[in-house]
Amino acid sequence: MYVSNFLQTNYNLEDLNEESLAYVNRLFGERYKQWKSDLHHHFQAYDDPEVALREGCPKELEGREDSWAWLCTHFQAPDFGNKTQVNKGNRKKKTLLHHSGSRPFSYRMDARRRGGSKFPEIDVFGDVYVRPGNELAESLHVSINFYVTHSIHIHV
Repeated sequence: MYVSNFLQTNYNLEDLNEESLAYVNRLFGERYKQWKSDLHHHFQAYDDPEVALREGCPKELEGREDSWAWLCTHFQAPDFGNKTQVNKGNRKKKTLLHHSGSRPFSYRMDARRRGGSKFPEIDVFGDVYVRPGNELAESLHVSINFYVTHSIHIHV
């Protein structure tokens, strides 16, 4: 189910092309995730879940205390706790962090191809991952360039 299905009464999204609609859905999904994350941090600021429920309803949910009650229950559910722990562990394991923002890699690849790049995948890797001080990404980029350059000369 897409967020845009709930916005039909307020916004006319019927005339959007497929790419624009995908962008709107992705943007709304990201904003919703951030909002829910902010509410979770607000909930965690209280030592006791009962106190959070009774006294912690954020201003944006005033008048909708039933939504806050649902979120407090949701934040305490075992599935939610397990998921947050797994995600936290996965983020700690990351060795390569990209610096490309929200622009899709495919757009970067197309721009590199239009610019005449013979190896847009390698160039985009360099654009997105290699930063001063990131020795792992830099050495991978150098190794990939070396391997591809020398492999082509050998096979040509």
